[in-house]
Amino acid sequence: MLATLAQLPSDAATVTSGVTALAARLAPPQRIECQSGWYPLLVALDTTLSQLAPDYHLLSVKEKFGSLHYYVDINDDDVRSPQERTELCECVSAVIRLAERRSARLCEICGAPGRLSSKSGYYTTRCPTHRPLTRGSEPIATA
Repeated sequence: MLATLAQLPSDAATVTSGVTALAARLAPPQRIECQSGWYPLLVALDTTLSQLAPDYHLLSVKEKFGSLHYYVDINDDDVRSPQERTELCECVSAVIRLAERRSARLCEICGAPGRLSSKSGYYTTRCPTHRPLTRGSEPIATA
C-alpha cells in the first residue's frame, strides 16, 4: 500500500522517511493528523510495533484532547493459539498507551518537553516557547 500525498500531514516538508513509511500503513482516505513535534514518537512507536507485529495495519493517527491517539489492527495469522493472540494484543496495547501518555508531555509543535493544558475546552500540549499560542490556558495534571 503506497502513501498518497493526501495521507501525509500538511507540514510534509519535515516528514522523515520513517513517517513516510508509517503513512504507507494507512488505508486511504486516512492520514496522519498531528503536528510534526510528535513525528519522532510516531516513528519510534512504529518501529517497536513492527517488531512485535510486522504486518499490523494502522487505522488512524490523530491528536485528540491534546495527546496522540493511535489505532491499529493486528494481523495475527502467524499466532498459533488464543493465548498467544491475547498476549500479543496486550503487549501492543501497552506500547501504544505508553506512547500516547508520553505525547501528553511533548510539545506537539516541536517535540520539546511540554505540558498538557486546556483553554475553552480545547486541549493542547505545548512547550514554554509555543505555549503563548494558547495564552490563558489551564495546566492539566498528567500521570
